[in-house]
Amino acid sequence: MTEVQRLGLAALVLAAYVLFTAWCLYRHRRRFGTGAATGHDTLIAFASQSGTAAGLAERTAAALHGQVQLLPLNHVDDTALSGARRLLVIASTYGSGEPPDNGNRFERRYHEDRSLDLSHLEFAVLALGDSSYAQFCTFGKWVHDALEGHGARPLRPALSLDARGEQGQADALDQWSAVLRELGADLGLDNEPGSTTAPWTTWTLAKRRQLNPGSPGQPLYHLVLEPQGDAPPTWAAGDVAELVPDNPVAARRELERALGLQPGQPLDMDGLETTAFDALARRQLPALAEQPPLAAIANPARWIGSLPPLMSRKYSVSSVPEDGRLDLVVRWQVGPDGQPGLASDWLARTLSLGDTLDIRLCPNPGFHAPTIDAPVILVGNGSGLAGLRALLRQRELAGGGRNWLLFGERDPVADRPFADELSQWQGNGTLERIDLAFSRCPTAPRYVQDLLLEHADAVVDWVNHGAVIMVCGSRTGMAQGVNLALQELLGRDRLDDIEAAGRYLREVY
Repeated sequence: MTEVQRLGLAALVLAAYVLFTAWCLYRHRRRFGTGAATGHDTLIAFASQSGTAAGLAERTAAALHGQVQLLPLNHVDDTALSGARRLLVIASTYGSGEPPDNGNRFERRYHEDRSLDLSHLEFAVLALGDSSYAQFCTFGKWVHDALEGHGARPLRPALSLDARGEQGQADALDQWSAVLRELGADLGLDNEPGSTTAPWTTWTLAKRRQLNPGSPGQPLYHLVLEPQGDAPPTWAAGDVAELVPDNPVAARRELERALGLQPGQPLDMDGLETTAFDALARRQLPALAEQPPLAAIANPARWIGSLPPLMSRKYSVSSVPEDGRLDLVVRWQVGPDGQPGLASDWLARTLSLGDTLDIRLCPNPGFHAPTIDAPVILVGNGSGLAGLRALLRQRELAGGGRNWLLFGERDPVADRPFADELSQWQGNGTLERIDLAFSRCPTAPRYVQDLLLEHADAVVDWVNHGAVIMVCGSRTGMAQGVNLALQELLGRDRLDDIEAAGRYLREVY
């Protein structure tokens, strides 16, 4: 190749990168706006990791007839705030009181700076959280305090929506709806806080196998579910499956006996005839040692009905609709008290082949793969391979593209989930590159974030050529380490810009 040809090729690569970056920004702004003044008095901002806050923000915008600007909280800056008269914020709290990914820049921007005068602005904050965590709704409450500290006028005290209680959810949404009606909405929001109206569908457990026999870590299981009915639902790679597990049989039998009921004894639960055993399947069961004698309860059905419902769980889907099945990857968990995790034990060990379960497939647009012409760097560990596997399968069906997988596990011999598939993807060109890290490797122990630093030049080169970085797996340890490594390689400002352009996507838990 001559020097002129090399220069021409370099110019074409640079032009392609510029066009791809512009396209990413265009796609993102078409959905969420730009942060610039638009003439709308009302700005709605959301900070959302799993999509619930984003869904509520979109429904809030619809209730106000769309005469608003809708933005991720990271896109709310001095210009956006100065151009609005009213700000509505729906913010989840993530991890141990942290902001979600699309709220972290806002938190850094306004953590200490009090120079911006927002006395012209009125606002309300709906904070989402889970009261079982010590840092309940911490980030949403911080947003409220920060805005008030800048002189903005609250329409209400910060409203807290607790994922743990139906009544608390209803009360918070009723109060939020009252705010919306005061601002001109004809109707408020219903009492379903979730981000999806997708139906619950029934699936049959067809196969289950352990992916890591002999591993020093907890068992990792691959579940294959087959749909019931002729028209199974569809989904996209990156979406998640929501389900509610059943309580253990022994715990339900123990409570049934404590209530003085015989096995199979009928109960009237709000007009529905059932048994205590079945009615207790999806309720939060109290510890018997902390309860007064239950046999003295005059109305066991009413007592059971007063127990809060179990929380749903979400798992990354590990297949695509074209496969004709729904795949999940589940790590069997054990709590600090030595008891197995409720959902993981139910899925991995309690359900029998042929049993059915209800699942709702939830859209997760914040973790969908880009078009096939964009390179993708996939980073994950452990059960995070579930979501990355679906993305690779989707990319394979779409024609391949450039894909690089960096994956971390424990043992180099026992912990190689889906090794045959990964090898096949390397062979057919779907995976251009794969790098593995094993934390228990006797000769070279390392983590997946170490791979990013070891291959720094290649990572930067892929990013310079428009790569989208997609991270799936554990939030503590892996995702934090990956984020720090990327900051070291790219600089925090550039990483923020890549995230704002929709090129740094995370599904971490």
